[in-house]
Amino acid sequence: MVHYIGYYVDKNNENEYSYNVPGLKKMQYVAASLKSTGEEVSIFSVCRKKSKGRFSTKSLITEEGYHLTYRATSVGGFFEKALDKIQFIRAIDKYIKTQVKDNDTVVVYHSVNLTHRLTKHLKRKKVKWILEVEELYGYGASFDNPDVHKEIEDIKKFPKHIFVNNVLPEFLGISQNYTVCYGSYIVQEKPITAPHDKVRVVYAGTIEQSKIGAYTAVEAARYLGDDYEMHIAGFGTEQAISKLKEMIEENNRLGECQIIYHGKLDGEELSNLLFSCDIGLSTYVIRLPFSNCVFPSKLTTYVCHGLKVVIGRAENFEKAEIAKGWTYYDENEPRMIAEAVERAQGSTGVDCTELIKRLDGDFKKWLKENL
Repeated sequence: MVHYIGYYVDKNNENEYSYNVPGLKKMQYVAASLKSTGEEVSIFSVCRKKSKGRFSTKSLITEEGYHLTYRATSVGGFFEKALDKIQFIRAIDKYIKTQVKDNDTVVVYHSVNLTHRLTKHLKRKKVKWILEVEELYGYGASFDNPDVHKEIEDIKKFPKHIFVNNVLPEFLGISQNYTVCYGSYIVQEKPITAPHDKVRVVYAGTIEQSKIGAYTAVEAARYLGDDYEMHIAGFGTEQAISKLKEMIEENNRLGECQIIYHGKLDGEELSNLLFSCDIGLSTYVIRLPFSNCVFPSKLTTYVCHGLKVVIGRAENFEKAEIAKGWTYYDENEPRMIAEAVERAQGSTGVDCTELIKRLDGDFKKWLKENL
């Protein structure tokens, strides 16, 4: 039995529980990869409910055939928040003690509190532990958490790891018992699309004020001519989306490159948008060590849809095996980003279909050998 613990939500409960969209997409891919090894997969979700109240544990079988358990959770005022912290700890401890058996494997999607709590259970030597690290949360786009060393200590306590890029294990001083998975390795069948007379640039992903990526994309559009068109698809808070729409409205009034905001897209709708575009843009803040401690999931998604990629230069991107023919900018300035977009348009695209298939096979092989 393989147990997968993290902030997972099944399709029928996405409106009921709070979750991070990129994180969920990666968990969906990893869960499917675990199942492909022939192992039975049990997922324990530590998500909270969206609505206020106190909710008990819920268990079900998902459409994919996973055993899924949602923890008990409380949402509301000060008392509910305090109670939820207690429920979080008790739920994790109970699941490990009652559901995880000797010789089982536990794969954990890293978050600071979850990883810290599970270090208390690593003494169970007959259980195989794998920590999936998608980001070091203590290193931020604008500032670092002074307690980041505690997060790193907890990560290093796990015997095996799945890292999101090649630089993270080097940074942490881990040289063995790990693999790298950049994102969801899903080759997409490109449909026949109508020809277009403009170069289409797309930004797909989170819209949030702390990481400013979508806003920077809008600012870069002001330096592109009328032979370019920018498309943005993403999700965020009402305040973040409102600010984005205001910026787009101003750009479309004053700029030559027009921007279209599509709202939150998923599945076939997102794929159709990506296939209709030429260049995938990622405007993550270039700030060390933050830049080397992430690997935006949108990058792998862009590659799987055959897009040219434009991103800020960082060691972890340049060392990534999936980064074939990418175009880099060296400063997080709108004009430099626009210049990189123009260079990308003049570059030759790289077909990564076979590479994606190989990376997918290598990842599943590593899982099978380490479960």
